Amino acid sequence: MKKLAAILITLGFATTGYTQTTWNLNFGIGTGQFVIAANSAIESSVSQSPNLDVPTPSPSSTQVVRLRMSNPISGKFELVNTGATIGSGSRLKITAPTSTSSNKFSIYNIGATTKLMRVRFKVRFDAGTNGEQIFSVGNNDGGLFYSNGSGIVDGGFASMQWNLGASKHAFSYFKNTSSNNSTTAISEALNPVIAGFTPNSEHTIEVFCNNTAIPMQYASGSTNYTVAAGKWHIWVNGTQLFSAAAVTDFDAGILGANTNLNAIAFNSKSSTTQAITYLDDFEYTDFLPAPVLPVTLVSFQGNKQAAAIALRWATASEVNNSHFLVQKSADGTTFETIARIKGAGTSNQLNNYYFTDHSPLQGTNYFRLTQVDFDGKSTSSNLIAVNFGLGDIAMKVLTGNVNDKIELIVSAEQDQQGTLDIFTINGGKAATQKLSLQKGNNRISVALPSSAKGVFVASLQTSQFLVKTKFVK
Repeated sequence: MKKLAAILITLGFATTGYTQTTWNLNFGIGTGQFVIAANSAIESSVSQSPNLDVPTPSPSSTQVVRLRMSNPISGKFELVNTGATIGSGSRLKITAPTSTSSNKFSIYNIGATTKLMRVRFKVRFDAGTNGEQIFSVGNNDGGLFYSNGSGIVDGGFASMQWNLGASKHAFSYFKNTSSNNSTTAISEALNPVIAGFTPNSEHTIEVFCNNTAIPMQYASGSTNYTVAAGKWHIWVNGTQLFSAAAVTDFDAGILGANTNLNAIAFNSKSSTTQAITYLDDFEYTDFLPAPVLPVTLVSFQGNKQAAAIALRWATASEVNNSHFLVQKSADGTTFETIARIKGAGTSNQLNNYYFTDHSPLQGTNYFRLTQVDFDGKSTSSNLIAVNFGLGDIAMKVLTGNVNDKIELIVSAEQDQQGTLDIFTINGGKAATQKLSLQKGNNRISVALPSSAKGVFVASLQTSQFLVKTKFVK
């Protein structure tokens, strides 16, 4: 099954209209040691001359890069481009302090933040046979990623730790506890790749974080993965890790659900042997890579229209596309199929699709498309959310001539009484009916004379509202 990546995302939370942010930090080509006092820091937001300037992400915006020194002072920060071969150009060399205090590298106040984050970086563990190295993604609103304190994981959503050893570095992560002061081991039996965390080893770490209230899909290579609401994924050297047998979701730290992710940090601490760690080539996005579909999906949108929700989507190309299943959910987790729409097969031109949901749920309606190939293989898109507030009252004619009846959907904000009149275009009354409306959607059937033909006006009068709509019988 040939798969083509989506070229424009109006899926999931991209419907909120924020500008997606991407940047890289590779520490440039400068070299030298940063001069920092004990329990103090230097930042990229101000010039550090005559000391080394702290590099900023490119393209830079509002985010600040910060290097914090332990108290009492121990260890150091340097930019080097000789010795250990890691990444490109210069790399950040962190020598751990011997105390329980930490040397902290952090990036905070990241602009255009959302509840999604993807971070990829290179790390190398060199000298040192003990100590703790902690990486965390989280929120800096409480100042933990900025502060001179040694902790970071209390503000962390996705936090992992390496406990250095003489021959192997134990790998663990922080789960949601009262203070996030304990870790849960990551099984080497389930994840053989982490056996490679040894002295003098280099690794590529990648995390996909979803602190939204719904599952999110993303693509890695040519395969789609789903990260659950409030969970995150870890990849090491291109291999996805498991938190338990057949489980790839990792529990979040103590950071509250649905909180923006706007900071990252790396802590180096508690190493009597003054462990050396190198960091380089950070890549950041405030979105997850679009899932790979057998179609090039260029848009997927939904809008409230009277008593219904109108869905529309477009594809730029399709390969072996039998049909789409339109699926709806009240919670973003459990879906039901509400329509099957024929696909274009194989096409290299723009195709537009439409479907109207005449039975929307009160509140938020979640929709997704499941694309099905002729061979039965299927792939689901990310979600869109459409808020169906009932408003005051709305009315829509569904059918114009079924056994001399018309059918309508009336949406009401509350239980109320009303009178429905059907008029001819000339003002003559063709039918009248008393209604007892319930809160939500009401399906109404009204009998008309068999001889009645042409254009009519349906008029609904309640104690507060008058709603009219034309239809043809």
